[in-house]
Amino acid sequence: MKRAPPLFLVLASCHSKPEWSGWVYPNGDERHVDVGRFYTYEDCEAAANNRIRTLASPEDATFLCSFKCRWNDGAQIEICQSDRN
Repeated sequence: MKRAPPLFLVLASCHSKPEWSGWVYPNGDERHVDVGRFYTYEDCEAAANNRIRTLASPEDATFLCSFKCRWNDGAQIEICQSDRN
């Protein structure tokens, strides 16, 4: 007989939210394309690389995946806990 997962695990998964934000920089400059929000860095990286493959000059592109970003009204920018590329 299969056992049900503990209730706290079920409830925790209902309240989790994507914590990684992904951006692609097609020309390696400040202009960027938002590629979405993700639950893991690996998902963010995969989506960014998939987007880069569709570009006319993928060799010029780079990406950034940032963790726990929040909009800062005073600075008018998103501030993130950490970044990876």
